[in-house]
Amino acid sequence: MATYTYKEIERTLLACGFVEQKNNNGSHQLFLDEKTGFVQPLPKHSNGMIAPGTAESILCYAILVARLKNINICNDRYKLSKNVIDYIKKQHAKIKQNSIFLIPSAIRTQHNIASFNDAKVFMRDILKRCKLNIPKKLQQIEYCR
Repeated sequence: MATYTYKEIERTLLACGFVEQKNNNGSHQLFLDEKTGFVQPLPKHSNGMIAPGTAESILCYAILVARLKNINICNDRYKLSKNVIDYIKKQHAKIKQNSIFLIPSAIRTQHNIASFNDAKVFMRDILKRCKLNIPKKLQQIEYCR
């Protein structure tokens, strides 16, 4: 597993449109995506490092928000680190095999998303709620729950 720094993950969240919230002087900084309403805490420890599992979980949320907002976060203008870009590419390959992996596992568990169609319904609902453009392939999804 790769190691990640606070700055690398912070830069990724900012590239996706998250906004840093007022610091609460704790060990975590909060980031909010105003469009989707997602709040993402980011650990800010004195050594500047983030545990790989924690960082990759946060990156999954960043990938979801970037996809919802149609942002290419691997674009050179964001100047993301090689570790972050490599993880994003690995996740995109996994998503191509099964689109359900676009939705982070915590959200899949919380919303009982078990199938590809459940994932599409969830995505469409978020896009509607956020008043974002809904791709044609998601417009025709029927609720099956």
